[in-house]
Amino acid sequence: MDPSNSTVGVRFIRLPIVNTTSCAIAYASLSENFQQPIVITPNHLCAQGTPMNDVCRGDSGGPFMDDGSSGVFGTSGRYTIIGIVAFGPTLCGVTTIPGVYTLVSSFSDWILRSINGGSD
Repeated sequence: MDPSNSTVGVRFIRLPIVNTTSCAIAYASLSENFQQPIVITPNHLCAQGTPMNDVCRGDSGGPFMDDGSSGVFGTSGRYTIIGIVAFGPTLCGVTTIPGVYTLVSSFSDWILRSINGGSD
């Protein structure tokens, strides 16, 4: 990796969460362009970006955090990871297609077992 192309410091954007039904409908229309359908499951979280403020190539695996201000996960002011960047539209910042994240809470039992040295 060329260090001259690296970003110094943490970058963030605020994205509203989109219900999974709307997200699934948006991706169903895109699925016509692919050999396999794009399926949104209950293990996903979707969030709507805006032009120049969205996840993009290279962001996969990055965190989707809640700082407590959303009202969804409490108001403690503590940052909580709620999603991990999975995929999004080919073009970044498409306002009709939300970004898709793996919903961390769907895997919390497995995460805790893994941390504690358990096995599946």
